[in-house]
Amino acid sequence: MYEDEDIVNRIASESTFSKQDIRSMLEKCKEDYPSGTLTKDDFASLFSESFHQKNAAAFSELLYNVFDKDNDGSVDFVELLCGLALFSEGATYEELLNLAFEICDLNKDGTVDLKELVNFIASVYALHPSKRKQSKQLAQEDARRLYAKMSRNRKVRVKQPEFTRIISKDPFGRYIVKLLSGE
Repeated sequence: MYEDEDIVNRIASESTFSKQDIRSMLEKCKEDYPSGTLTKDDFASLFSESFHQKNAAAFSELLYNVFDKDNDGSVDFVELLCGLALFSEGATYEELLNLAFEICDLNKDGTVDLKELVNFIASVYALHPSKRKQSKQLAQEDARRLYAKMSRNRKVRVKQPEFTRIISKDPFGRYIVKLLSGE
């Protein structure tokens, strides 16, 4: 059993995972990653295996930056399990919107620019067979159209409230969140 029940309780309170599932996942993490943390390469490999995605490199790198909540350059087991909880069946649409913003906000400054949105859309497209053949150019076109709605007053960077408002109202934005949820 995992020694620190406080960690198990914390993850349980922040996820839909049962305490037993959390203990099992933590034990598996300890076996596979004795250091207690995952590097970017470890994370990319785990993500590819867990989500059965061979074209996941770009998306896993974006996710790695989101999962690394304390910005120490590694993902510990608590960060990993709390992050994975967002992809569980219990994630709400609002949680997915917030996740989309966090993934887009590469430099973690609380805003998103066009380049960040293009990276996000292209990486989500790469995860889905029906979109995989879409070119980077199409991702740029889709991002520009969506970003134009977000930055009507010609702002260079968009804050989270405007991002989530537009994404939740725009059919394409909702489609991207749906792709993010794995549907």
